[in-house]
Amino acid sequence: HLVDQLVIQNTELAIRLGKSPSGLRATSALDAVKQAASICENLTFHERALETAAELENVDASRLLEDLVRLNVVAGDWKSGRITKASLTISCRSLGLNYAGGISDTAERKYSEDYAFSWRGRTEYAVAHIRNGKGARLYRVHVFFDDEAQQVVVAYVGRHLRDKSTN
Repeated sequence: HLVDQLVIQNTELAIRLGKSPSGLRATSALDAVKQAASICENLTFHERALETAAELENVDASRLLEDLVRLNVVAGDWKSGRITKASLTISCRSLGLNYAGGISDTAERKYSEDYAFSWRGRTEYAVAHIRNGKGARLYRVHVFFDDEAQQVVVAYVGRHLRDKSTN
């Protein structure tokens, strides 16, 4: 446990210094999510994130793991009050994450069920997301910021969900 904590502290320090964290390796998207779930104390992983990650193939799994660890740093800053929801985009981008705080009006209107998940007895929508990769290597990590419970919930890890570009 102490070794894991030292690794995550070293990784967080590297990320904050603008360096790529070393030693983060994953063999698949599911492996990346499982590793992140064990080391990222500021993220909560919904079962749907594991299910969708299991279906995700041909992505840079180590990069996905790095993105989740970077997101963990931002989540820790949000939970501690160092940043607000209004500054999430700037904080994410300063740590090398391609973050979007929402989805298109079309996606929200026509495909909201793609972003919905059951959380604490209610339906929530994971519209904030991290974007990475291109073409067949593209992936999205959709998150929900639970203000009430002060939790950052990773709800989906997979391909691009339907939006305004969907026919």
